[in-house]
Amino acid sequence: MKQKAAIIFYTAFIVILFLPTIAFALTVMPPAPLGVYSNIAYYMYYYSGFLSSEPVMDKDYRYYDFRVTQQGAGGAPVDSASYPNMLLFDVKSTQTFTVTDPQKLVITIYTTMKSTGESPKAIPIAWAGDGICADQVNCQYKSAFGGKDYLYSARYTQGSTLRIGIYPQDICRVIYGATGKIPNGCDDDGEYTAPVTGTATVSYLTFYAGVATDGASLGLNSGTVDSLALNISSQASIPAAKCDSMDKAYFPGDGEIALSPSAFGSTVSAGSAPVTHLVVLGRDGADPETGTGFWNSTKNAIIARYAIGGQPVAVGGFSNTTNGNDYSYTLWFSVKDAAGVVAPFASNCRLADVKTSSISGYLSKSNCFIATAAFGSAEAGPVRLLRGFRDAVLSKSGMGRSFVLWYYSWSPGAAAWLLERPVLRLPVLWLLVPLEIAAWLALNFWCAAALALAGCVLLVWSLSARLRKKRAVAALLMLVTFVVSSGASASSSTLSGQPYIEKLKEAFQDEEPSPDAKVPYTERLRKKIGEKDIDEGRADGGGNHIERIKKTNPDEFAPQEKPAQSYTEKIKNELEPPPADGAGGDAASAIQSFKDGRSGLRPRKRGRIRHAVGFKIGTVMTREIKSGSSAARQFTDMYGAGWTPDVTLFYELQPLRSELYGNIGIVIGGGIAYNNANGQFQFNLENAGRRGSYFGTTSPTKFQFFTVPVFLGASYRFHLLRYVRPYVQACPALVGYLELRHDQKSGFRGYSKGAILSGGMNFLLDWIFRREAWDMYADFEVKHYYLTADYTRLFTFASDVNFSVYGLSLGLSYEF
Repeated sequence: MKQKAAIIFYTAFIVILFLPTIAFALTVMPPAPLGVYSNIAYYMYYYSGFLSSEPVMDKDYRYYDFRVTQQGAGGAPVDSASYPNMLLFDVKSTQTFTVTDPQKLVITIYTTMKSTGESPKAIPIAWAGDGICADQVNCQYKSAFGGKDYLYSARYTQGSTLRIGIYPQDICRVIYGATGKIPNGCDDDGEYTAPVTGTATVSYLTFYAGVATDGASLGLNSGTVDSLALNISSQASIPAAKCDSMDKAYFPGDGEIALSPSAFGSTVSAGSAPVTHLVVLGRDGADPETGTGFWNSTKNAIIARYAIGGQPVAVGGFSNTTNGNDYSYTLWFSVKDAAGVVAPFASNCRLADVKTSSISGYLSKSNCFIATAAFGSAEAGPVRLLRGFRDAVLSKSGMGRSFVLWYYSWSPGAAAWLLERPVLRLPVLWLLVPLEIAAWLALNFWCAAALALAGCVLLVWSLSARLRKKRAVAALLMLVTFVVSSGASASSSTLSGQPYIEKLKEAFQDEEPSPDAKVPYTERLRKKIGEKDIDEGRADGGGNHIERIKKTNPDEFAPQEKPAQSYTEKIKNELEPPPADGAGGDAASAIQSFKDGRSGLRPRKRGRIRHAVGFKIGTVMTREIKSGSSAARQFTDMYGAGWTPDVTLFYELQPLRSELYGNIGIVIGGGIAYNNANGQFQFNLENAGRRGSYFGTTSPTKFQFFTVPVFLGASYRFHLLRYVRPYVQACPALVGYLELRHDQKSGFRGYSKGAILSGGMNFLLDWIFRREAWDMYADFEVKHYYLTADYTRLFTFASDVNFSVYGLSLGLSYEF
């Protein structure tokens, strides 16, 4: 083997281009960390004799010395200075094969000097599965080549993944021995060698999987053979990074930067492995370690790799500046190709004084440091009480604000000291009790006044205990006397409950009953007057009165002929006849006439109205949101005062309903309102890629603020007017709030207690949109639907976040 002189180092990669031939069921992958990029896999080629000049390799990537073909101790591939000398592939076939004894399922690799037009030659298999090839164990088909015996087929278990290794030198030897020609990538001695920089060398391989007789070769013309063709291309070059747009390379964030990989480029030689990733190294206050072991250096606080040319990515690991000057990072950038080779870190790809700043929305954490450390949570009830005292009382006066600033000057250190000594938490909790009581009294003035009044009453009561005892004894004696006297008076009384009735009974006891008492009054009159006298007094001489009338008016009571048709039939004939079948059908029905507006009928919808549902949308709403932790800023300073999507849904149960007196209902519902804006930097940071240029105070981080009220209350609807029905509602409410941010950091959430008051009008739409009203009744049994217009006011009581939302809303409601 000839030695190549004056080569300090060179790199090569092996391009595996998957070209399907007979079937698509065979896959070939290099072992991790090598991967496939657009169906191409890459390896780093390096002579073991020139390790002192090795280029930088990324983590877990290795060099390969493909010139060496001998095996090491125990038959393992030679690993000279940790550089393997074997080309490995993980091969898998998903095709189903029928194997009958003594047949075996095998994998064979063939090579040609050209991509087409040549008879393939088998390459010896050096590694199969977990070890070197052994005849009739994990390999078969032994054949002599160059005075030595080699195995050309690896035994394969159907559906599994088999790792196969070959020596690149064997590609050269097989082709040179069979044809006497020197293939690409080989020297004139038939040895695998490095190509000239910028010149591509290509070798052609084809993997076959199929059934062969035990110990025999695989027949390539068999119809059950699964195959995959690939190319191996080698280059002797490394990439170089281009950093021409460093002023556009990043944008600061909260503990991170948004890096734009598209701001970086690379230079590679023709046929070289393509650049796939951008590499970022960073360190606070100094340059990071950029040598061959950069990926394992403890000095580098930031080590990151990102796909080049893609969308901006977040690079973390930064600490935010606290005053605009501290936590200043130096960043270095480079590129990595598909073989794992990292371009040398160059000074033109360096950024110094890169800083990040905290980004806030409207809500932020409060800083009750000592109370939080004592109670173990910033959301504990007493901690929230003390925050409310700070925001509602102390922050309202100059002296209170001075106290808060003084407290913040030393409390963080004290809180950290307390967290390290849990045994002292209990004494601190007891010391905080008087302050909690004072804070509660200050925040609840009327409750405190009521408690004070109750205390005064209790004091007076305790001082006059003896006097109360004397008065109690006297009152008891008076009560006993009254009860005894009342009982004696009641026992001596014998009067009847009905004295007047009793007297009447006594007055009538002496009268004798009349013998005709049971005869009706009219009968008694008849007997006194006599039937004869009655008949004699008649002008017509007696007889039935109706008969006498008929005799005196014979023309009026003469018999008449039966009419030819009834009254109903007569009216039907006068009406317009209905259209014939197929000429209108239902168009002449009363319902259709009502739908078409040609009828004055009032539809009758069965059943009583018991329920109502509806929605409304805020049209002109004023939103006032205040947070104690953001007292210095207004909600509108960040989220603006424009229109906010605000939707409310409700359900109403109407157990008491009267068309005369209206109805009383129970209302339950909820709503949601949405705001969005960009977060605000705490500091206006300078662009490290363009000195004198600043990023501003508005960050690209998006914030979203959701308001979610939930309410349950009562409503009253007036039914004095048919088409316009006023109503009022009053509901206690819980107002949930949630502020989210889009940089994978935690937002804030909570709830406040309050109430919702509404008053407005329901405008009946049944008689305007008759067809729609009838269709809704037919499909959903909706009896009425209304256009709703109201004025709503939502307010909350003293909380961490207070809401005051009021304005006009429009919507629709449905009764059924």
